[in-house]
Amino acid sequence: MLINAKKSYCIRIGPRFKIDCHPLVTKDNRELKWCGSIRYLGVFITSDTVFQCSVSHNKQATYRAFNAIFGKVGRAAQLK
Repeated sequence: MLINAKKSYCIRIGPRFKIDCHPLVTKDNRELKWCGSIRYLGVFITSDTVFQCSVSHNKQATYRAFNAIFGKVGRAAQLK
């Protein structure tokens, strides 16, 4: 199975998550990047001692969307 190295990342979860790892190499000699958090199906998974998901990005997007809608509708509702 071929792996697209541009879209694939490695993340380490467990008690030794802070230790530097050797780069992983695909079959066609491309290195996979190590990172502290990855996005999978809209959920951000963070590198830590236990499996954790970060919802701060989703929370920001929700508030941003609400404020955009309220900024347009809120002023019109107050005028009536």
